[in-house]
Amino acid sequence: MNIEELIDLINSRRGVRLTPLKEKILRSAWKGYTYPDMADKFYYNEAYLKNLSTEIWNDLSIISGKVITKNNLRLEFDKEESEILPLECNRLFNFRVADENDIFEFPGSPISINCRFYVERPPLENLAYYEIRKPGSVISIHAPLKMGKSSLLIRILNQAHQISYRTVTIDLKTIDNVLFQDLDKFLRWFCVNVTRQLKLPNRIDEYWDDLLGSKVNCTQYFQDYILPSVHRPIVLAFNEFNKIFNQNLIVHEFSSLLRFWHEQSKEFPRWKKLRLVIVNSIKNFVPLDPNQSPFNVGLPLEILPFTVEQIQDLANLYELDWIGERGKNNAQILLELVNGHPYLVRLAFYYLVTNQISLDELEKLSGSVLYVYQDYLKALLFILQRNPLLLAPLREILLGRKPLDIDSAIAYQLESLGLIEFRENRATISCRLYQYYFGQKLARDRLEVHK
Repeated sequence: MNIEELIDLINSRRGVRLTPLKEKILRSAWKGYTYPDMADKFYYNEAYLKNLSTEIWNDLSIISGKVITKNNLRLEFDKEESEILPLECNRLFNFRVADENDIFEFPGSPISINCRFYVERPPLENLAYYEIRKPGSVISIHAPLKMGKSSLLIRILNQAHQISYRTVTIDLKTIDNVLFQDLDKFLRWFCVNVTRQLKLPNRIDEYWDDLLGSKVNCTQYFQDYILPSVHRPIVLAFNEFNKIFNQNLIVHEFSSLLRFWHEQSKEFPRWKKLRLVIVNSIKNFVPLDPNQSPFNVGLPLEILPFTVEQIQDLANLYELDWIGERGKNNAQILLELVNGHPYLVRLAFYYLVTNQISLDELEKLSGSVLYVYQDYLKALLFILQRNPLLLAPLREILLGRKPLDIDSAIAYQLESLGLIEFRENRATISCRLYQYYFGQKLARDRLEVHK
């Protein structure tokens, strides 16, 4: 039995489909991912994922008549001759594809480079492709959660490969928290990571002198070893840079270091080979010295929500036939519901294509709509419950039903979650879906803070 058959089996016997997040947990467990792996991959809290997975293992235990856990999942089900009863259900839909790049996958992961479902947002991509060709360039990409930052980064790095540049990606979600407590350890980790990705010998100990200080050591390691060893430009990309924003010891020092490297490229040819791409969920959560910040130099790119036309184009890629004025009206309904949020739009398309929800239900914000978005909404709720300072301002915005001036630090956090947007420098709830869901939670005083 393979994973697709197992998912069909669960759905057929329960009478309802696995929720989107549960299906992703099951697929990941089948591949051997750990819960920390899943937390990093799906941007959910590890404890929350474990709690959801318990329901999956209970269901499978009932089906198989044996105790099923994450550890014995494949042992019990990945057999040529399974003792499980034959499947009695068909696939919910038959989406015809010409090749693997056309496969209609459940939304959530970054969109692969050749996937036809990627929606370009001119001139965003072309500006980025042009910028990385500039010596010593810096590109800063800003957008709330799940707006498509990683998908854009994939395309920038692919463009770099096309012109024979070397690329390095530093994903700050993967770093151990203990490294954030020591600048020297953090910079050594950073240097070693870059060295390995460039497939160079590790010579960190040769260049590290405690008397010089960590930032000088790191700079000399790049200047005297990394850059001379690589004969092509290097695109150094930082994903989830905002992960260090709460690390006061690191954020100012590392940000000023990156800014210094950029300034060096104006004077020294060796530094011209380095191009930086910084991906960040928050525009400017930490007030940095303007003269030491990497965010006010180079090219800033902000990923905006889909327009009506982009939603309509994507719908037709999914073979929904949203053409003409009727198609435009359909796209407008979705735009108003989720404010053009790319991930939420794709979720709607997934359920529309699989005939699990209708456009009429989306427009009326029925209970089925909350089912479509329940995992994502619960994840946002989980974050809010653990950040009590965010609750009161969000409550005022939701229940006051009018834009409201709020503290900038709080505003940046709410904006990074995609919950609010700014209109004429005042905050307002970003879409009907959030207004409905969180408005109900707050109005009934059900949004309790976990202590």
